[in-house]
Amino acid sequence: MKHPEEAELALFAGGDLGVPARWRVGIHTARCGQCRDEVAAYRGGTDWLRERADEMIPSMNWGSLAAEMKANIRLGFDAGEVVSPVAPKREPLGWRAAAALAAVTVVVVSGWYMYVPRYLARTPADSGIVVAVRSEGVELKDGRSSMMLLHPVARQASDVAVTMDAEGTAGARYVDEQSGQVTINNVYAE
Repeated sequence: MKHPEEAELALFAGGDLGVPARWRVGIHTARCGQCRDEVAAYRGGTDWLRERADEMIPSMNWGSLAAEMKANIRLGFDAGEVVSPVAPKREPLGWRAAAALAAVTVVVVSGWYMYVPRYLARTPADSGIVVAVRSEGVELKDGRSSMMLLHPVARQASDVAVTMDAEGTAGARYVDEQSGQVTINNVYAE
């Protein structure tokens, strides 16, 4: 249990605390006998001084002295809070903050995963992309659609020279019998 400071207990005894602090210290003193005894001692000392004030110093204006003391005490507390070299303790993040952070992380990662287009995540082997060489040309199939690079129909399959490699590249070389020109088609699948 954290006890109020002595100055707070003294101000509470004299009725000079602000409403929030008075409420907080009042709840604490209702539960804590030690602090309740200190407040009673401060009140007893105040009452004793009031009874003997005229006897001790008959010409003293106690009202103005009390007002000046209250102002100085409040000014001292305010200045002490501003100049205090002790940094306030930062409470560690609680389980609620950790749960909120985890929930935000799940939402962000899920949104990113759902946003990434599926064709970027596929490789040619996973996506079913097929490169085929036919007598009509080189064809690239994707299951749903296909694209063909056409060439005049060769008379025989032996008129077409086909090259393939492990990276998904296919090529076809056609020789035109009339002109003797060679046409080379290369298709790269990524």
